[in-house]
Amino acid sequence: MQTTTDLAAVLFDMDGTLVDSEKVWTIALYELADKLGGRLSDRARADMVGTNMSRSMVILHEDLGLPLDDTTGSVAWLEDRM
Repeated sequence: MQTTTDLAAVLFDMDGTLVDSEKVWTIALYELADKLGGRLSDRARADMVGTNMSRSMVILHEDLGLPLDDTTGSVAWLEDRM
């Protein structure tokens, strides 16, 4: 019998492993773009895949032609929505 002391690692990666949240994330990103007065391009959405939240918000704001100094509000809205 194997005990927990025999474990070499534990995987905590629900997104894409146990749960496919990418579809819901995409919907929230399009809603955020709409809230900000624009439409997120397919290219910008594709560029966000695999990036962190900060980089994703820069991509979104650049795509919509918005200033980069206010991504904090976008992050907060998106986290609440998710």
